[in-house]
Amino acid sequence: MSHPHHTWVVVPIKSFGQAKQRLKPALEDDERSRLARLMAERVIHAAQPWPVAVVCNDTHVADFARTHGARVIEDLGLGLNAAVATAVTTLREEGVSWVVVAHADIPLVGSIPDLFRSVTPGLVAFNPDLVALVPDRHHDGTNLMLLPTASGFEFAYGAGSFRKHRLEALRNGFAFTVIEDARFALDIDTPADFERWLAIDPDSP
Repeated sequence: MSHPHHTWVVVPIKSFGQAKQRLKPALEDDERSRLARLMAERVIHAAQPWPVAVVCNDTHVADFARTHGARVIEDLGLGLNAAVATAVTTLREEGVSWVVVAHADIPLVGSIPDLFRSVTPGLVAFNPDLVALVPDRHHDGTNLMLLPTASGFEFAYGAGSFRKHRLEALRNGFAFTVIEDARFALDIDTPADFERWLAIDPDSP
């Protein structure tokens, strides 16, 4: 890639058929699949004009990603952290400077470029050691993260990832900032999350 875009958005997406198992008490299988597609589509579109790389190991998800203008990077099936690391390494080797890792289940998502420009005006002004974290509403998960591809950052997605990512940033001397934004803080994992979304946005899904 001779002229890579300055910043890419990496979106890991699991099989839609297996998505959101914790929502089974509230939604049927086909409803959960449609919900996962809807949220993923919103996140991909929210990345514009930055390009998107979807990390997946499911042919239906790969077809979905390409239909929505995203590149596909293969998930080798070693878990979320390894999938994200693979995508970041791939993009770094192609000359990409920055990535945003964004989860695919943020239904109220706004413009991702605008979110990060609000704290680092002018992309050329990004500190080469900057890591920006966007927590979920419980300050447990990390819904989005901006980081330089050359940082060597070790990802720790899963329970308590926000705390672990802050510690990783501190331990390695990164300049880091936390961005609080309600549009990006609501992710849909449980029936309570789903009900909260409906209360905020009754026209969805």
